Amino acid sequence: MEEAASRRFLVTGAAAAVLLITNVCPVQSRKGDAVTITAADPISRSMVYLNHRQPKEALAVMTESIDKGDRRWQAYFQRAMIYKSMRRADEALADLDSCIRFAPDEISPLIQHADIDSSIMEDERAIEYLTRALKLKNSWGCLVSRSSCYQSLGNYKAAAADLESYLKGHPERLSPDICRSLGHAYCLSNNVSRGVEYLSRALAMDPQIAKVHMWRADAYMQLKNYKAAAEDLTFSLKNLQDPELYLKRIQCYQLMGRADLAAKDKAALSHLNADAFEIAPFRTVNGDSQRIKESANKPKRTK
Repeated sequence: MEEAASRRFLVTGAAAAVLLITNVCPVQSRKGDAVTITAADPISRSMVYLNHRQPKEALAVMTESIDKGDRRWQAYFQRAMIYKSMRRADEALADLDSCIRFAPDEISPLIQHADIDSSIMEDERAIEYLTRALKLKNSWGCLVSRSSCYQSLGNYKAAAADLESYLKGHPERLSPDICRSLGHAYCLSNNVSRGVEYLSRALAMDPQIAKVHMWRADAYMQLKNYKAAAEDLTFSLKNLQDPELYLKRIQCYQLMGRADLAAKDKAALSHLNADAFEIAPFRTVNGDSQRIKESANKPKRTK
C-alpha cells in the first residue's frame, strides 16, 4: 500500500492554521487563517513546525526519519539544531558528532559544536572544533569566536593574535567591540601600551563605553600616566558611584601631588559609605529579617 500522499497537522498560535504536508517541493499559500505547505523531505517538514514554534513536532519528524535509516549528515544536523533550540545540549552534541563523522569536511557542524561547547563553558573543546573549522576555511567568524574562548581561558596573547588575524587586510572590520576586546586582551597580556592604543580607538568610535574608560584608567595607572587615569575615572564615576573608583582616583591624585583633590574624594567616599549603611539590604535568615550592614570599603569579590 502506497504511503499517503499528504498529512494534516493542527498548528496552534495566535491564529490557528492547518498545514497540508505533501510529498512535493515546499510551497506555501494562505487563505484566511489556513496555511497550506507542501514538503517532500523530512527536513522541510520539520522546518514547517519550527516556523510555527512547534519544536517537539519538528523533533519527532527528524527522529522518525533517522530511525528509519536516514544517514544524511543534514538530517542529523537538522535534529541537532532542534535540540539546540530546546536547550538540550548533550543530545545536540551527539547528533553533531554524527554529522562530523559522516561529513568531516563540512564546516557548519564544527562551528555549531563549538558554539554549544562555549555556551556550556567547555571552551577548550570549543577551541578544538573552531581550529578544525579554520583548517577547512579561513572564517572570520571562527577567529572571533576562538578569541572569545581564549579570553575565557585567560590566554590573552592567543586571543589578541586571533583578533589581529581577523583584522589583517580588512580595516573596515575595526569596530568598537573589536577594539575593546583587543585592548583588554593586550592589557591583560602585559602589552599595556598596545592595549591603550586599542581602548582609545574604541572610545574614539564610541566615547560612552564606561567599562572601557575603567579598563583604560587601569592601563594608564600601570603606565604611570596618572592624569589620564584620573580623567577616565572621572568619566566612570559619572555613571557609577563605586567606592573602588574613588579609591583609584584618590591614589592618582596623591601620586600627582594633588592632595586637595584627594581630600575631596576622601570626603565624597565617606559620604558614600554612610549612604551605604542607610540603604543596606535586608536578608531573610531562618525566617527572620536581618539587616545587613557591610562596610563599603570591604574588598569586592572578583569573578
